[in-house]
Amino acid sequence: MSIRLFHDPCGFCVMDDSVENLDQVLYSGTMPTAIVPIYTPEGFVVASDRYRDKDYLDAQKVFHLSPRTSYAISGWAGVSDEETGVGISFAGECNDVATALDMHGFTDLKSYGETFARTVGESIQRKIGEARKRGSITPDDYATKIANKDRWSILHFNGYWRGVPSMAAWTIVFHLDQSSVKEYFSRLQVLPDDRYFVGSRSMLNLLMTTTDGGYFEKYKTPSFKKLIARGGVSLQEAIEAATNYIEACSQPEAKDSYPDCESIGGKVRIATIKPVEGFAWVPGSEPNELDDVHR
Repeated sequence: MSIRLFHDPCGFCVMDDSVENLDQVLYSGTMPTAIVPIYTPEGFVVASDRYRDKDYLDAQKVFHLSPRTSYAISGWAGVSDEETGVGISFAGECNDVATALDMHGFTDLKSYGETFARTVGESIQRKIGEARKRGSITPDDYATKIANKDRWSILHFNGYWRGVPSMAAWTIVFHLDQSSVKEYFSRLQVLPDDRYFVGSRSMLNLLMTTTDGGYFEKYKTPSFKKLIARGGVSLQEAIEAATNYIEACSQPEAKDSYPDCESIGGKVRIATIKPVEGFAWVPGSEPNELDDVHR
């Protein structure tokens, strides 16, 4: 029996539970996923890389939640074992909750996100417990591959809640026999150029500097500099800036120099959320049959 843990951020990088403001850039930790939500007066941009882990490409990390909201996922993505039929997918659990949870009973994106995250965490923890009881997960596998450290996942919510542009993010921590949720941050009414970067702290610091970035200098485009300086970016400029950050993290040169870029890669996936038109994929970023959505 071979239990595989997918997309475990604690395996090869340090992740903290704090949210920092670096020169007005909201930065949400270091993990092997790159996600960039940006708000502009024209609407939201939500971008991600596509790596599932170092061996699997084409994972979907941004999802259409409602006509004018989305969620994105990063962190631990579950466990899988083909021999015993154990399959616990973080993306699949999120999809089930997104389908079942009625959004109308919540006053804002923050409270909705908390219930969403708590429901996902409890469901995954329950399924792990059931697999242990029926022997599908052995005591040794549980001790060495699941319970040997706290596993983290983060849900990132962005969009218009009752017409108000909002952001919220909730951390789910899977402990030994229970899960807990914690607010990562929330903006119940975001301002133009509100944005945050999930992925590589090292790359973000490099791109934010005014010194010569060498090979990565080409990613410091006017759009990226304008976003960092809160210069009032357009939707198209936000798309370019988010793409530049993720593509910079994805380069072989980045992986050679910065360990926190090691598992960021694949073609950038981007969605926009406009106040009238709602959610739409940027052409060429649409999910396809190879994406790990429900498995």
